[in-house]
Amino acid sequence: PAEGETLRVPHMGWNGLRGTDPVLGGVGTSEVYFVHSFKATVCEENKDWVLSSTDYGSQSFISSVKKGNVIAMQFHPEKSGTVGLNLIRRVLEGFESSAISGKDRKQGDAKGCGAMRCGAGRG
Repeated sequence: PAEGETLRVPHMGWNGLRGTDPVLGGVGTSEVYFVHSFKATVCEENKDWVLSSTDYGSQSFISSVKKGNVIAMQFHPEKSGTVGLNLIRRVLEGFESSAISGKDRKQGDAKGCGAMRCGAGRG
């Protein structure tokens, strides 16, 4: 965190998503619901998998990833009201039409990019 900044862990509450992938269409400036204690940050090995990022205080973390036909979310779409339900619908419709699975992401592993507790530095 930035000097003097206190971030509560677990991170619980509503935050926005940043991302341009079509699966996120309709989210816009709406917020989704988070409950988590760990975060992953973007690095060279995982940058091609990042579907969305989110800010918590001064820290940015990966809030969803997509690789091949797998999508994972750090937030809870099922607890995110209409926005979350629409996101689930877009994911399912994308798989049905192969719009999502037709675009493979870079292969590789995430060595050196491990998860850490929210509020913790990489140092």
